[in-house]
Amino acid sequence: MSETRNLLEETANKVLADCITPTVREGAEDGIWQADAWSAVEASGLTRAFAEEDAVSWSDAYVLFRAAGAHRASLPFVETLAASAVLCSCGLDVPEGPLTLAVSNDGRVADRVPWGREAGHLIVANGAQVRLFEKGQWQAEPGHNMAREPRDQIRLDGSPVAEQTLDGASERALHLGALARAAQLSGALGWVLDTSV
Repeated sequence: MSETRNLLEETANKVLADCITPTVREGAEDGIWQADAWSAVEASGLTRAFAEEDAVSWSDAYVLFRAAGAHRASLPFVETLAASAVLCSCGLDVPEGPLTLAVSNDGRVADRVPWGREAGHLIVANGAQVRLFEKGQWQAEPGHNMAREPRDQIRLDGSPVAEQTLDGASERALHLGALARAAQLSGALGWVLDTSV
């Protein structure tokens, strides 16, 4: 394991253990945005792992996604990282705050968007187009998944603040999301094993 990966893993586990308390999880399950927990995670700098010039590699960042699963992080931590990676891939600046990532076939509607109602910015991949929207430029119809995490239908009704082309943008967004979820599952299964033992 690389030194960077060790440091990321140690930091992520410490930060998430401190921030994602049973009270935070219970509040999130009731649909309450956990602003203090998000602020603490964001202040750690972990959400900017892909946003800076010396961005971490995907093989090192794996431990961030795994830690999110192990701590059952009820925040858009993973979504912010994945959205940042897409923005950086096409040369767009990564804004501060919680981000989410959507794939839209028609460029106007996206289904089951994680944290769509809470994100400060939304990144939409449509074919080879990547567009960045600010909060207030979309409407979110609330929904949730089996874990009671937000999965909202998004209807875009504003103009993007930035856009860029990226070959295979939609496929890239889907692949990054799948990699992130697989790593989260690995972390969650590790927690189940440790707890059971």
